[in-house]
Amino acid sequence: MEQGNLSRRDFMKQSMIISAGLPVASSLQSWMPGTTMQDNMPLHWLGDKAPKLSPGATWGVPWPQGAVKKSNGFILESSGQAVNLQSWPLAYWPDGSLKWTAHAIGANKGLTDQLVLKTVATSAASGMVKVKDEGDHYLIDNGRLQCRVQKSGEHLIGRITKNGKPVATNGKLVLQVQNAAEEATVHDHYVSQITAITVEQSGPVRAVVKITGHHAAAARGNLIPFIVRLYFYEESEAIRILHTIIYDGDEYKDFISGVGIRFNVPLDAETYNRHIRFTAENEGVFAEAVKGLTGMRR
Repeated sequence: MEQGNLSRRDFMKQSMIISAGLPVASSLQSWMPGTTMQDNMPLHWLGDKAPKLSPGATWGVPWPQGAVKKSNGFILESSGQAVNLQSWPLAYWPDGSLKWTAHAIGANKGLTDQLVLKTVATSAASGMVKVKDEGDHYLIDNGRLQCRVQKSGEHLIGRITKNGKPVATNGKLVLQVQNAAEEATVHDHYVSQITAITVEQSGPVRAVVKITGHHAAAARGNLIPFIVRLYFYEESEAIRILHTIIYDGDEYKDFISGVGIRFNVPLDAETYNRHIRFTAENEGVFAEAVKGLTGMRR
């Protein structure tokens, strides 16, 4: 993933989603005076139409003062069927009641265009997302993917497996820096170095891992601190990556020409059966084989 040259101190965020986009549900109907906690709150998808397959979604809901107690829970229904839901508070009113809450659901097929969020006296969240500390790494299992997130070194993601089969290994951030905006004579290549890792959420529907570090090169030392957050949703084949970098180089000498993340992908088919595909914002897909077949069959 390439970025244009950066010639001055700036703050840049790069958001990337592996495999699929991330639809977000949004509450369009606010709480009305005179209603009670047991009243239903309709939720609508952005665009008013549910996706055929949601790789996971997160949204927030505001509450008036005194409407929802800190001890209350939430449930979510689609056509009367319960949907696994993870909820957490974002803000409180001075009286201790909930002011803002956040909610997350995992990957789902067949969700209706309108969901219903209900407040209840208590609730227990259920889901398949698990985070396990295995010494030098965390293992995140969302029921479909298993991801090994490293605690140190240059590889943020050691391995991603699906149904026990590796699909990607040795994921690391890459940074390219040149000494001029145009006609550069020096090109330096940096790789990520982890300094800290924090599990911000550990399920059962959504897990979030925060990785802090910097880019390093043998010739020039450290440059460009970064914060990466990995988002995992129940039963989703997508991992959302939010990559934040802070430019701390010399604005007259250090010009960023490329930044992104690189994985090793195991391939076992014949080279002419291996394809590289790029998807755009719309529906178009560019695809090309690693090895083209020439000649005519007779």
